[in-house]
Amino acid sequence: MNYTHDFEEFWKRFPRRWQRDLGIYVKRKKAPAFLKWQKLPKDIRAKCLARVHLIAKMEGSAVRDCVTWLNQEGWDDFDQQELKKMPMGLPKIAIENLLKTVPDGKINVNNERNRQMRLLK
Repeated sequence: MNYTHDFEEFWKRFPRRWQRDLGIYVKRKKAPAFLKWQKLPKDIRAKCLARVHLIAKMEGSAVRDCVTWLNQEGWDDFDQQELKKMPMGLPKIAIENLLKTVPDGKINVNNERNRQMRLLK
């Protein structure tokens, strides 16, 4: 399966969970998580990327599988007051760059990049 760059970044940062039977930390269900990821709107994906580093801090040792976290809308589990106290994960520009796609064709790449950079300011 070909995973998108933004999902790979999310998967890399998503914490492993304790597998009691094996006695190790593991990540499971990458393909179902990716299928769910593709169905999410870009603003929700950006929110997930911004909050993924907080999952282990907020859930402690009871981290859910990635696909379960996405299905249960885990990005909304964080208390707004707690979010204000914690440092942000990826900078806003990095998240937006991961989620942007510029179609191939008759686009001057330099002009398009400059246009997008102006929108971020």
